[in-house]
Amino acid sequence: MNNKLQDFCERLPQEACLFVCRIGTGQSLQVFFRAVLESHFENGYESHDKDTVETLVYETIDDMIDELLQIANDEGFGIEHDTIRLQAYTQDKKPIRSKVLKKEIVEDTDFLQHNAINSLTLANIRMSEEIRRCMREIANNNKEHLATIQSLSDTLVTSQKEKLLLERENMARELIMEMHDKETGDDTRAQGLSLLERIAHGLFAQQTANIDDIIKETIKNDPNKVREYMQDPEIVEAIMKQAMRGEE
Repeated sequence: MNNKLQDFCERLPQEACLFVCRIGTGQSLQVFFRAVLESHFENGYESHDKDTVETLVYETIDDMIDELLQIANDEGFGIEHDTIRLQAYTQDKKPIRSKVLKKEIVEDTDFLQHNAINSLTLANIRMSEEIRRCMREIANNNKEHLATIQSLSDTLVTSQKEKLLLERENMARELIMEMHDKETGDDTRAQGLSLLERIAHGLFAQQTANIDDIIKETIKNDPNKVREYMQDPEIVEAIMKQAMRGEE
């Protein structure tokens, strides 16, 4: 493969100084290598803004071919890709000639393992990024939840304060009403006592009248009781006093 490229380059005209190599399968080829010889680079070569890969500078064509094949192998030539195409240009980027090399694709366990490891690493990186994204979303959601909880807590505290104020007002109102009831109760008791006093006087007067009747009936109908009264010195003395007053 190295000899084929060297033979191709040796047959190029002296104007050939820029080399572009593509890799792929079938007709689908992508640029993966771009180089310019040092002698022409010193003469004012400038890369194009649309170049997709960096232009490397080599002192000799042999050095360029060795590194081109190494980079092609690293890109999977003969494992993932079966074709490389080297195109030679002049310094003003006019195409001169191209060379196509084919290589049968064979399974390379080490390469596949390398790709598998790279794929797994990339998958882990993407997973880590997704986890970080999810954690950021969770953190943002937690902040929103905390803000909601804080708002609800503030509302609850305000509501409790209002409830306590209302309960305090109700207690104060009940206390005032109770005091008023007690004051009213005092008036009622005073009025009740006055009424009871009048009732008591009436009952006493009625009882006194009843006693007089009883005494009269006893004197008229119970001679023994009269004799008993007459034997009581105090009763006799009281009767005598009243009798003497009557004579006066």
